[in-house]
Amino acid sequence: MWKMILLGIVTLGIYPLVIWSKISMEINVVASRYDGEWTMHYMCMALLAPLTLMIYPLVWIHGLCRRTGDELIRRKINYKFSAATFWLWNLLYPLLGILITAVLIFLLPTFDLSLTIVYIAAAVTSVISFIGPFVYLHKHMKAMNLMNAHYNEHG
Repeated sequence: MWKMILLGIVTLGIYPLVIWSKISMEINVVASRYDGEWTMHYMCMALLAPLTLMIYPLVWIHGLCRRTGDELIRRKINYKFSAATFWLWNLLYPLLGILITAVLIFLLPTFDLSLTIVYIAAAVTSVISFIGPFVYLHKHMKAMNLMNAHYNEHG
């Protein structure tokens, strides 16, 4: 994950495109013969994203995460990953953090707490919600690495 983030910064966002493209191809190589499904290439999905008002990427990543989790289970790899991982860490967790931050900013001043405490609490909550997508990214990269290592060893 860190390699992808740092090289993404250095390459101005090109490296993550390469990684996600490879992931979209690798899941097809590893899982398609067993589940009979096919995941669209990442770049094709990215081209369709604006046409669907950015809804298709959510559907695409949901399917990719579900297939990855199913393949981990099929290969008896002891690692918890599924589409719920995406929804929890990448979407629900940040939205919950934003909601809590808003509540802290708007409600806590009515309890006569100092504004410094309110802003510190809001900042901490915001940082925690910012971490969620990175947790998801780490989990997804680890799941793919475990799955590919098993595939390389056992086919």
